[in-house]
Amino acid sequence: CDERGPNQPKYPLLSAIKVTFSKRSAGLLKKANELAILCDDEVVVNISSNIDKLFKFSNSRMLITRIIDYEL
Repeated sequence: CDERGPNQPKYPLLSAIKVTFSKRSAGLLKKANELAILCDDEVVVNISSNIDKLFKFSNSRMLITRIIDYEL
């Protein structure tokens, strides 16, 4: 039994999905930064969305450069 009315979409709106992705990725990047500070070590996070956007975080410029060189 579906609790939605006859005019309600069965799938969430794309804008709601984007907002959720943005909030979750921001939280993940914040946690990665906290982990880097707490452990005093290098951390890299790559987050890709289903619309082919890639978000990268690194607390070390050298580490991200090594990853980019490796990918090429």
